[in-house]
Amino acid sequence: MLIFMRKHAKFFYVLFVVIIVSFIFFYVGPTHEKENVAVIEVGGKKIFLVDYWRIHDNLKNYFKNVYKEKFDAEMEKNLNIKDKAIELIVGNEILLIAAERFGIETSDYELNDAIVNDPAFKRDNVFREDVYNKVLQMNRMTVGFFESKRREELTVEKVKRFIAMSSGFSVSDLPKTIADDKKMLETIMPQLVMDSKEKTITSYINSMKKTIPIKINREMLS
Repeated sequence: MLIFMRKHAKFFYVLFVVIIVSFIFFYVGPTHEKENVAVIEVGGKKIFLVDYWRIHDNLKNYFKNVYKEKFDAEMEKNLNIKDKAIELIVGNEILLIAAERFGIETSDYELNDAIVNDPAFKRDNVFREDVYNKVLQMNRMTVGFFESKRREELTVEKVKRFIAMSSGFSVSDLPKTIADDKKMLETIMPQLVMDSKEKTITSYINSMKKTIPIKINREMLS
């Protein structure tokens, strides 16, 4: 299982999008006042307990869907979902800080385009505002909250693409035996390019962690 996770490490970075916004519809979090407690701070921005558990539970559900009947208590422990949730949240906030520094934004037009083309809000392949409002109501979300999170998602994707542009991977980085095998190159090149981009993004996030104040109240997460 651990070998599988190493080979698919990119899943954790793809999940910046999937977990934080797209899977929000699979979870209706607690509403008790005590959940409104900041447990993580990244560059002064507070992430509350209710948001942490939403990400944690959605991540757990993701792995349940991936592994199905193989997912058990031991696998859950080995996956260390608690720390993975923290990693996702911190990484996402760092990328939002990077977007601000780079001047990367998501316009109202881009946000609207993403929403009207979301299959969750369509019926007979046509966007319907009544469906949109009903889905948000069912998940205890206001339009303002959802759209702010959707805008963040789109912005994070933009900044990831921007950072990945500096990955600079080429065929010359491969052993000659592989570089000269055209058939093998066609098979593995897309994955190698993706891995290189994800490595560049991860490296950027790790370097930013050294310059941005990050506080994690792990006692609240026990």
